[in-house]
Amino acid sequence: MTDRTDRTDSAPILIAHRGFAGENPENTVPAVERAAGVARGEDPTAGTERRVPAAGRRAD
Repeated sequence: MTDRTDRTDSAPILIAHRGFAGENPENTVPAVERAAGVARGEDPTAGTERRVPAAGRRAD
């Protein structure tokens, strides 16, 4: 089993699930951005932009 917390310099791994076909696919990108804590247009792997606090519920 891989420990994904062993490298502090790596970007977090985020997997999005659309749900069933036709179930609000337009909400997928905004939901992933909220879960990642970044604003639209920012590159979460760059590490130089200002992070925006995640809104809403945890993405468990």
